[in-house]
Amino acid sequence: HHRGSVAVNQSDILSVADDALPSVGIMIPTNSRPEFVAHALLQISKQAYPKHKLLSITIIDDSPAHLRVGELKPGKQTHLGLPVEYVVLDSVVSIGKKRSLAADRLKKGGAAAIVHWDDDDLYGADRLRTQLAPIARGEAEVTVLQHTHTYFMADDQLVAATTPRGPAALADWGPHFGTLVYKATVFGAADFPDASEAEDYGFAQRAVEGGARLQLVTAPAHVP
Repeated sequence: HHRGSVAVNQSDILSVADDALPSVGIMIPTNSRPEFVAHALLQISKQAYPKHKLLSITIIDDSPAHLRVGELKPGKQTHLGLPVEYVVLDSVVSIGKKRSLAADRLKKGGAAAIVHWDDDDLYGADRLRTQLAPIARGEAEVTVLQHTHTYFMADDQLVAATTPRGPAALADWGPHFGTLVYKATVFGAADFPDASEAEDYGFAQRAVEGGARLQLVTAPAHVP
């Protein structure tokens, strides 16, 4: 359902001046993985993106109390120099519901673009610029990264997505919809299914069906 693929090089990324880059809100839905959230925030703090354009990192957490992020308190705060909003839910909801809650908060908070940052993903420092450059240039309303590698924590292995590993071979997934970045106006015109599997793909499909241009960015910047 995507509408184009583009290889991005450093000159493409740097061709967009800081002033032309959109303000950004980042969502992190999570459950019972406080150490992963802490690492995600560390990665975000190292992004090569204008810091004044990072309006909020909104974390939606439906973990039990003993598995919440200990370094954070509910509400808005500054953490690692980042504007963080930590939202704690009283009951467990679907990932789609958590994404909808986060996107609504980020859009109402004034973010021009919304970024998905799953707590267990690994990105290079230019991830935000890589995916937001096509949006800033007016080439797309939605961007998604090519799935390139998977990291297996148990045996400390980084494996290319096309490499078979044991009985369950890794497929060439193509677009990884957990990496969605989109103009905030796309949310509302499209919403997330109330589900915890393929809810990001469902949102992207609805967005494209509604006329949004989706661009697959083939840059080696994502490791689930």
